[in-house]
Amino acid sequence: MSAPLRRRRELLLAASGAVLAPSVVFAQPRKLPRVVWISMVEDEYKVRVEAALKKRGLVDGTNISLEIPGGRMATDDARLRELVASRPDVIVVLGAPDFLQAHTREIPVIFYNWNSDPVKMGLVESFRRPGTNMTGVYLPWSEIQTRQWQLLKDFNPSMKAGCIVQSRESMDEYDKQWAPRAEQVQKQYQWWADARRAVEKRLAITLREIRLSDSATRKEIEAAVAHPRADALRVENGVGGPEWRSFVRNTRIPTCCYSSWRAKRGMAIVGVSFNWIEGVEQAAERVALVLRGENPATIPIYIIREFSVTVNMGLARAAGIRIPASVLLQAAERYDGPINLDEGYYDP
Repeated sequence: MSAPLRRRRELLLAASGAVLAPSVVFAQPRKLPRVVWISMVEDEYKVRVEAALKKRGLVDGTNISLEIPGGRMATDDARLRELVASRPDVIVVLGAPDFLQAHTREIPVIFYNWNSDPVKMGLVESFRRPGTNMTGVYLPWSEIQTRQWQLLKDFNPSMKAGCIVQSRESMDEYDKQWAPRAEQVQKQYQWWADARRAVEKRLAITLREIRLSDSATRKEIEAAVAHPRADALRVENGVGGPEWRSFVRNTRIPTCCYSSWRAKRGMAIVGVSFNWIEGVEQAAERVALVLRGENPATIPIYIIREFSVTVNMGLARAAGIRIPASVLLQAAERYDGPINLDEGYYDP
């Protein structure tokens, strides 16, 4: 082969290589959609999340990249700012999505098992058509409060007054975390107040609030509860130390709390729970819809309606309280086992 022909062949080969180079780059593996699922619950809950996503064909490491950061990230502005800057494809948050609203109006946000009305809180335009980057799963808190107080009134049909028992430390921590969101806090408290008034009107009872320190002694608890002359007590999350459990075991005042988990651990005689796993499933469904290209602004908010009642039979016997037949008929579980405080937090 002559030198000119050899040179021409070399130039043609070089040119064909330049044309082929972009196709090699294009063949690189596609980046997996990134889903960040913000939750404060432990490993058992993570398994449920992964299972719910898998039902929708979403598997970590195969067609999505799943991250489940722990801790109180949902109310940590610095961590949320960093998260938003990393541009995940979807953010899922257990509970309040208010803090995320301050950082992004673009990234799809799916909240779930949240007990405040997202329309009244100004996060979405309506349940049917959210109209923003947020959609999710709502727990109608006013309905479950009504159910709790109706159950308590079954213990004493002539009940006139009830008492909502709160943890002082938990409420102080709540106020501290939400201090940067004064407007949202005001809306939240107004929502709670409206829900309470609706219960009072419907059941013709008066409700008062008391805050107990986590270190309150049995005498201090008895004095605080005696002051409002309550016929029944609804126990908020955060209340439930040894002194409180001792009080519940020995008082003749009927008690109710949120979740079967707390009732079975001696924090109240009756526990009323929504199905939290239904919330996980519906959140996973919305993740799948978003990753298929649907806009969260048009995905309706799911409302959980189903709930279950658990009665701690042993605790009622210890307190000398008779469980009315109307309460037993509604109980999905009549628990009569030991109080196991070591078992992990989880509501079926």
